[in-house]
Amino acid sequence: MKTKNSGLLKTLSLFFLTLATFLAAQVFLINNKVFEPSNGYFTESQLRDMGFSIVRNSRIYVIYNKRLIIGSDGDFIVDFDQYVPKVYTIVDGTLLVKAEFIANFLRLSKANDIYYDKPFTITNISYDNDTLTITLSASISKEMVSSSFSKNTLSLKFFPAQIDAKVPADVSVSTSNGTVVLNFNKSITNYDLEFAEKKIKVILQLLAPKPEYIQYVKKTETFAGRSFTVNYLIVDPKYAKITPLLPAKGIGSTAPLASLLSQNGYSHGVNANYFDPATGLPIDIIIVNGKVLSHRYGLRPMFIQTVDGKVFIKKAYMDITLKIGDVLFLVKGVNTSHITEVGFYTSEYSLKIPYDITKTYIVVKNGKIVSIGYVQNVPPNSEVVMISNELKKKYLPNLAVGQSVSLEYSTDGGY
Repeated sequence: MKTKNSGLLKTLSLFFLTLATFLAAQVFLINNKVFEPSNGYFTESQLRDMGFSIVRNSRIYVIYNKRLIIGSDGDFIVDFDQYVPKVYTIVDGTLLVKAEFIANFLRLSKANDIYYDKPFTITNISYDNDTLTITLSASISKEMVSSSFSKNTLSLKFFPAQIDAKVPADVSVSTSNGTVVLNFNKSITNYDLEFAEKKIKVILQLLAPKPEYIQYVKKTETFAGRSFTVNYLIVDPKYAKITPLLPAKGIGSTAPLASLLSQNGYSHGVNANYFDPATGLPIDIIIVNGKVLSHRYGLRPMFIQTVDGKVFIKKAYMDITLKIGDVLFLVKGVNTSHITEVGFYTSEYSLKIPYDITKTYIVVKNGKIVSIGYVQNVPPNSEVVMISNELKKKYLPNLAVGQSVSLEYSTDGGY
């Protein structure tokens, strides 16, 4: 410890400073200006910018708000009664003063590595064109702002700060112990911070709102002078999956629409066609993923979705051609209880296959005949062909197990 006597001293006191090594960058906010020491020292120009007046001759005289500091040989005497050793130096003619001395002399508050005399103020917040502009009373450093981004939500934390500004509708604010937190209340995917003078711009990339792929609308429509309540299910087929659903027991059984939806994991649905209440069999054409499950009548309105994403409703004829070996037959019905000249049954058919002594029955699996003869039900993962004995005798005299079987579909619209 070093002491020094002076006739100018009214009271001799010792002013101890713990001179810590500056391992991390420190930031000082003084008079709404930001300063950063270099190697633990402020330069003479920085001190003047803080508001210190400096006169140099044989001694160093520093004045701040009517307080006087006299320096000699690296030591300071503050207000004639405080002696502070080894707090300044002169390098290449430039006065350098230790940052710790300035922090103690100005009685700065400290949090982490930020020293400040008073908080800066957020004076204005505006939001326009996906940009949040925050106006401040000072040109702050990046260390005084931190951000957190989680679950598409952005929060900005300012310290040491206070707020005196109106807050836009899309921003909420909270304050605590010199900290101001701004929360942006819209979902975003990314953001950028831009620092410019006393402003911070937050450029936001908003999360695109999820399109309403499915809408349920109830309207009153007028037709032929009468009013009707019409329920609309509006679907964007580019994003919503549309598919025919069948009862769990298969074709020939019925189930409530709500049960069909819940069992298959769908949220919306409509009755897509008519069915015979006596048999539970659908009346119109049903095709699922290119597989025909019902075909009884032609030129009826059909809802059609093509593999290339086109969707429309139209009347169309549809022909199904059965090929056994090299012989082609026109199918007259698919999964129907009616006796036809050429019928076709899939494993989705839950009823007994109608028996007719004038018909030949062929069981097909993986495109090959596996047995010839009547079966009551379609075996799993198989199909059954019913063909008149007359056609068999005329065109398939050598019908045998192992022959190939296939179906071909065509419509008058070319789909």
